[in-house]
Amino acid sequence: MSDPVPLEPGRWYLGVVNVDTNPVNYTVRVTETVGSLTNVITLQNGVPLDFSIPAGATVTNYFLFSIAEATHSAVLFETYNLTGDATLLAELGTFPDPLGFFGIDTGSPDESAQIVFRTNSGAPANLMGDWFLRVIPDLDEDLDFTIRAVVATNGVLVSGAPIELTVGPAPPPATGFELTWNTVPGERYLVSRSSDLVNWVPLGTVTAIGSTLSFQDPAPPPGTMLFYSVTPVP
Repeated sequence: MSDPVPLEPGRWYLGVVNVDTNPVNYTVRVTETVGSLTNVITLQNGVPLDFSIPAGATVTNYFLFSIAEATHSAVLFETYNLTGDATLLAELGTFPDPLGFFGIDTGSPDESAQIVFRTNSGAPANLMGDWFLRVIPDLDEDLDFTIRAVVATNGVLVSGAPIELTVGPAPPPATGFELTWNTVPGERYLVSRSSDLVNWVPLGTVTAIGSTLSFQDPAPPPGTMLFYSVTPVP
């Protein structure tokens, strides 16, 4: 891919502009390369891909996720299972780089990198097109990760990373229990409680603002073993 115009056979002209107030010496060098310097890996909807970037590797790998229909309401790009800190970039129609991207997020071994686009947010008007992703290690060392792209199904964006729910005492002065789990920003979650794993009592529905969410159950029944569930809902 060549940007902003396709690379085609013919005569190409270069221009050099001196933006300084003094004369500037410079050297012009042109290198022609046979074959592609980039490797574009296609992602399938909802299918995770394990990938590795060796330390010191040049930027050659990009990931492509194509959306062919304008009816999709949201898309999630994510990297998880990271062995180090990294940055995820997304761009529509061309390769992203740190100076040009449509979406960005950072991840670590403890937290996924997630980029979410929704048509009701105003931009883009629809999600159709070729989306290109790039993962940049924050340090010059080997990086392993899982990358995944998925569009909303029945109004729900489900992450490939499993929900990790922790339950503990609610911080004072609150009483009861506090639940915390990893989320997809903008998604809604139904919290339910059970004492027998058969009958479930809905406690409430909350919307995630960031990548984690907390919910308090202020009045759990005393003297009973309790179970909690968290379910993504439209």
